[in-house]
Amino acid sequence: MKMRLRKNSQNLLRSGLVTATAGALLFSMATPVFATETNGETSTFAAVSTQPSAHPQAAKNVTVEVVGKQITVNWERAASHRGNYRVAVYQGNRPVLASYHFNGPVNVNTATLQTNVDYYVTVAPMDSWDIDIITGSSVLSDYFKLTEETAPVNPGTPNPAQPGTGTPGGGEPGSEGSGGSEEAPKVAVPSVPVGLSARLAVKDSTGIESYWFEPENGKPITNYDIQLVGSDGSTVDAKADMTSDAPEFANFKGLKPGVSYQVKVRAENKGGWGPWTELSAPVVIPANQDAFRMQIDKEGFGVFESADHRFATVSWTQTGYEPEHSVYLVRILCVQACGADFKSHFEQFDARGLNTNWKLDKLPAGVFKAQLKLIHGKLQSEVAESEPFVIGVPKEIKATELSVTPTTDIDPAKDNTFKVTGTGYTGPAADKGVYVVVTEPSVWTPGKNPDPKRINQFLVADWVMPGNIKDGNFTTTITVPAGKFKPGKQYFVGTMAAHALSLVERDLDKQVNLTLKQAEASAPKPTDPVTPKPEIPGNQPETPGTQPGTPGTQPENPGTQPGTPEQPETPAQPQPPVVDPAVKVAVSAAGTPVSSFTEGEEITLDLDFTGVEEGSSWSVVLHSDPVSLGTVTVMGGKAVLKINTETAALLVAGDHTLKFTQVGTLTPKLIELPWKVVAKAVTPAPANPVPSQLTPAPQKPAPAPTQPAPALANPAPQASGNPGPQSKGTLPNTGADSAALLLASITLLGGGLLALRSRKRLS
Repeated sequence: MKMRLRKNSQNLLRSGLVTATAGALLFSMATPVFATETNGETSTFAAVSTQPSAHPQAAKNVTVEVVGKQITVNWERAASHRGNYRVAVYQGNRPVLASYHFNGPVNVNTATLQTNVDYYVTVAPMDSWDIDIITGSSVLSDYFKLTEETAPVNPGTPNPAQPGTGTPGGGEPGSEGSGGSEEAPKVAVPSVPVGLSARLAVKDSTGIESYWFEPENGKPITNYDIQLVGSDGSTVDAKADMTSDAPEFANFKGLKPGVSYQVKVRAENKGGWGPWTELSAPVVIPANQDAFRMQIDKEGFGVFESADHRFATVSWTQTGYEPEHSVYLVRILCVQACGADFKSHFEQFDARGLNTNWKLDKLPAGVFKAQLKLIHGKLQSEVAESEPFVIGVPKEIKATELSVTPTTDIDPAKDNTFKVTGTGYTGPAADKGVYVVVTEPSVWTPGKNPDPKRINQFLVADWVMPGNIKDGNFTTTITVPAGKFKPGKQYFVGTMAAHALSLVERDLDKQVNLTLKQAEASAPKPTDPVTPKPEIPGNQPETPGTQPGTPGTQPENPGTQPGTPEQPETPAQPQPPVVDPAVKVAVSAAGTPVSSFTEGEEITLDLDFTGVEEGSSWSVVLHSDPVSLGTVTVMGGKAVLKINTETAALLVAGDHTLKFTQVGTLTPKLIELPWKVVAKAVTPAPANPVPSQLTPAPQKPAPAPTQPAPALANPAPQASGNPGPQSKGTLPNTGADSAALLLASITLLGGGLLALRSRKRLS
């Protein structure tokens, strides 16, 4: 580089010597070409010629102006150049001053330069690293000398002007500048500076920086006046540093947090001060300095994968406001298929340091994500999270799924053991294993953080340790002791992340609902048909509700509350249930809406509730001859009611009302639906066996007055076999004489009425 500059200097020197002689002769015969009129201070002004370069990135239209000891260099940027330009002053082949600028003009600080010494200026574009100038792109000026404002400079020659060749104000008579009595022209004040902007100062959250460009008119500018105006009424005045390479800049420090500031500026030249600019856009000094400095640049955070997925690089951008001694914490987490041995990786970096990336070249195959957090003592920023990125070829992992067996006909009176199988339990949420719990929705709802104060209300809980989870899969068993399940409530088997992760990670929240055995709700009902219908007429004078000696009609603790037979049906509720038009239920079976049952046939009802509380429980009873069908719990607006064969055998053909009554609340709601029970079609029996079926009929009333208790022993087993529907189906087809039929009909009718009245009182 030095050799090239030396050669350029030598070429210039040779050309300068050749032109020097001719210049000296012409200089004495002509008016000085580069002299201008001056004011009373007799400042000297000269424009120095430059030699343009054909290089595409070279500076264009370079101008060098000299005013006494002041050098001003200006140029136009090449369209193809993106970097800085180097402005240098040379003495011979030695640079004595150099500075770097994005654009001009530049006022060169000549305090260290000497007068009456030959100098020249170079303007050269720098490479993309700002290390070297681009070869062959320099623009060089002609030689010039600095003066003490006593004589003009003759540009284009290697030597200063020769004595006697003419000077401004001292030329030949009649020459320009010889009339010293002429008044100097008045200089116009500068126009308004352009492009004013203000922003929060870099690396100083209590300061404001302002930039602008020179006015279009009124150059050269000798000073700038800057004023900062605060929303609190405060003002700060400042002057520009005109000795700086970039005087169009102002920095205000130590401003008040929470206050908005605006900037205005004006320029000065030898004609005076120009007009003020408009106020800049307001800039607010952050009120909460700690919170502002702890922010991170989420847009500047990300992960870049290599094309072959062998490695990835985490990169982040500093805001410039990070507190001193703060650190960036970068954490790498597994999304899926990272292998059973992978644990999260993390690294700390000086928040103000030069390192703003982390190369990840030792990760196993898998899908990962990166997190970034700024930490300063006890202060922590929000967490920025990258998009998932892939290393290698990950194994295919199934989605998180949970299966449980059994899930239906759970008998609360027995110990119940469940087999629980999980697949896809991977990622950071599974780092500490998995909790398997059995609970009800009112205690914990999957997808929401569990309440630490209520985890002791789980019926049971089991911890599947990380070592027992293989490739995201596990199998375990969990047992609920007898009596833990309460009839009428809804329960489920669920999973969640283990230990402290259970309070923050919801990726492993899964549930499988359980259905309790419905026989518990209808257990008292099968005893009702035990009442021997043939014997009832003989017992009519007695009061069934006050007779503890009739075990067939009081199977549940007879005699313990003989005076209050209605008490078992009275719920502990201060208000009776009310019908709310907004509360509804739609009933269907196998996807088809239904509004009837068939005697003796089991059925599973799908209930779709509207306007009910999540987790609420409802008892279902068929009226007017009440038959309890069970209790359901609403989950997601839905519930399932299964009516088994034993319960269906209690149903009586005819028009009824299906009632849904809310339980477990002080203000229960009631839903009523019109309902029908259809008689089950029965194939007529053969003619020969029919008479034998009637032979017991006239014998049943005989022992009733004298031996009621022994007579109950034989009908009781028949009741469990549901003789009622058979009698109704076969009696008209027996072929017996009308008298026997009439007697049997009256006997059965009377017994049935008395049994119904008895059951209502006892229940």
